[in-house]
Amino acid sequence: MFSHVIAPYLVTVYGKHMQSLYPSEPREKAIVDQRLYFDVGTLYARIRAIAFPVLFLGETTVSEDKKKSLEEALDWVDLFLKDGSWVAGSNLTIADTAFYASITGLVATGYDIKKHSPIVSWLERCKKEMKGVEENEEGAKLFGNAVSSKLKPGEL
Repeated sequence: MFSHVIAPYLVTVYGKHMQSLYPSEPREKAIVDQRLYFDVGTLYARIRAIAFPVLFLGETTVSEDKKKSLEEALDWVDLFLKDGSWVAGSNLTIADTAFYASITGLVATGYDIKKHSPIVSWLERCKKEMKGVEENEEGAKLFGNAVSSKLKPGEL
């Protein structure tokens, strides 16, 4: 995902007044980077592994292996949130914006995340504290409707 590459650059170059979004301190920056890589390489990749065959290959069911793999990724997100209010610690960062796009797209498909209470709480926090979340809503709904309309009822 291109945004995972460009967001750190944009904050570094143009967001000097927003250092908490992408910290310059090496350890904090490494955690944000790890979360960005996790989102694109694990969380979003597992959502895509479910959505792509449904959207483009005509599949109407999701294998148990893919569901388990997605649950594993969501369990990791729960663990990330255990250490703070946000996915990379105690401050809102660009990693939260990336996770927000992935998870709201998943939720829009009808996927039930209630058992992931840290994620549910984090989503509410994002809606209250993140600027511009409404910009993501239309795309998440379109994605969710596209996927869920092609699946058998109750498949997710």
